Amino acid sequence: MGVAVAVAAAFSVVGAVSWTTAGHVGRLASEEHRSVELREHYLRSDVQVGFLRGQAYEIAAATKDEARREADDELRETIVELERLQTIILRRTPAELLTDAQQFRTDTDALVHAVETLSASGVVGPASVNALQAIDAQFDDLNAELASLLTELQDRQEQAIADTARARRLAVVAVVVASLVGLGVVVVLLGFTVRSILRGLREVSNAAIALAEGDLAARVDDGRRDEIGQVGAAFNATADAMQEMVRRLAEQGRRDAFARDLIEALEMADTEERVYGVLARAMVTVSDDRPTELLLADSSRAHLERRVQHPNAGAAGCVVESPFACVAVRRGSATTFADSSALSACPNLRSSSAEPCSAVCVPVSFMGRSLGVLHTTAPVGTVLDSEGLSRLMSVAGAAGTRIGTVRAFDRTALQATTDTLTGLSNRRNFESFARSLQRQGTPFALVMADLDHFKLINDTHGHETGDRALVRFAHQLRHHLRADDLVARYGGEEFVILLQHTTAVQAMSILDDFRVKFAAATSSRPPVFTASFGVTDTSAAQTLAELLSQADAALYRAKATGRDTVVIADRPEEADGRERNIERAAEVGLYGAFGDEVDHEVNFDTV
Repeated sequence: MGVAVAVAAAFSVVGAVSWTTAGHVGRLASEEHRSVELREHYLRSDVQVGFLRGQAYEIAAATKDEARREADDELRETIVELERLQTIILRRTPAELLTDAQQFRTDTDALVHAVETLSASGVVGPASVNALQAIDAQFDDLNAELASLLTELQDRQEQAIADTARARRLAVVAVVVASLVGLGVVVVLLGFTVRSILRGLREVSNAAIALAEGDLAARVDDGRRDEIGQVGAAFNATADAMQEMVRRLAEQGRRDAFARDLIEALEMADTEERVYGVLARAMVTVSDDRPTELLLADSSRAHLERRVQHPNAGAAGCVVESPFACVAVRRGSATTFADSSALSACPNLRSSSAEPCSAVCVPVSFMGRSLGVLHTTAPVGTVLDSEGLSRLMSVAGAAGTRIGTVRAFDRTALQATTDTLTGLSNRRNFESFARSLQRQGTPFALVMADLDHFKLINDTHGHETGDRALVRFAHQLRHHLRADDLVARYGGEEFVILLQHTTAVQAMSILDDFRVKFAAATSSRPPVFTASFGVTDTSAAQTLAELLSQADAALYRAKATGRDTVVIADRPEEADGRERNIERAAEVGLYGAFGDEVDHEVNFDTV
């Protein structure tokens, strides 16, 4: 575009110079032409005056002397010839006019001579001769003037031709000079334009390289109005878009990094208390001075309890009582209140704050189930920025996910290690705990317990009554033993008990005491039933399987010797003979003893 403007400007300059030169030459030629026409006009006027005077003289002479008509006729023919000559003069060039004037002079001399001859012979009077002489004299003057004019015209013509040639030469020189000047201007403008384009392209290239190297502030001067300026404006717009995109990506990166660190920290928290500790530290990263608290529903889900608060700024002091009473929980999304005194502010926020404040409430949930709310406050006008709000929402989301996961894991673990009917540990959990004590070298007593005549309870009163009997026995046993003792349901109506740092003799004493108290506790709540116990300890065997076998053999002996008793297992060298005796005794008197036992017990109604 710049080159086209430069070329157009150069041709305009050349055209203007050429037009000015041609106009100057034209004006010179026009002036010379007007001068020649003026001189011809003067010449024609003088000749016409002379002709008219001669004609008037002849007319006057004819009126005075009729006798001279013949001479007058000849004179009129001469005048007619002169008029014809006048017409010719008016149509001829100056050179031809000079020739005709000389011929006219010759003819006039002949006419004067004829008149003089006629005058001498008396045909023409002296007045005619004088008139002719006067015309002759006047014609001489006219002829002299005509010659002078013709000479001047020739000089002017030659001067005009010379001026025209000079003007032509000047025009050619002017055109050449103008062309050279125009070409120079074009070259200069083209060079300037090329240099400007190269400078602009170099600036755009340098800015692009800087932008590629990470300088997001690199820009191009877009003040130019040519194509390079448009390219620069487009580059700046692209750079602005890239800078904004990088800013958003950096912000998102910070959010993702915070969320990733938070999730990793929460994944390492295997208990709910440790989760609370991580959330307290996370509150500080959201804001250093905004009171913040985590409210969670209790087991009944009817009340909200504060579980975590900001380590430095403390709790926000929300007075909401239940999850449903929280606006954010009902909405299921983060809710911001700019001013607690506003008409649309949360009523709990107005109640909990003496001074007007702003607040942000984010619901905490797990798999669509509400767990509580994350609540933070600040003075009115203190707005939590987008990054802070994003972090607060990340804390709420991660807290809900981890707390729900830990609780679900705890429930799953509890279900995996707990008997669903009695609430005691199951067989797998007992064996895992016992082996861990063995690895640690912790001594313990192991007890196998079994409800006496449990099948009869089920057959007589139904399995539901039998289940209630199991639950009652498990509850009483757990209540009677120490906190670090383990009671587990081993299977059916069998239970296993692990008493840490206890010998078999000590365990027997504990179990005898339990039997007495259990009988007193169940005497008023039928059905009344008893249990038998077999006891051993870690001094009698090295493995858990051996201990279980010894305890089971002792329990079998307790059953065979009358039930509702505690029997300590024999040492390995004593066990074989005694087990054979027990088996023979059981084969002889088991059913009779069982019948006696049934008759002795109280009627089974309900637990």
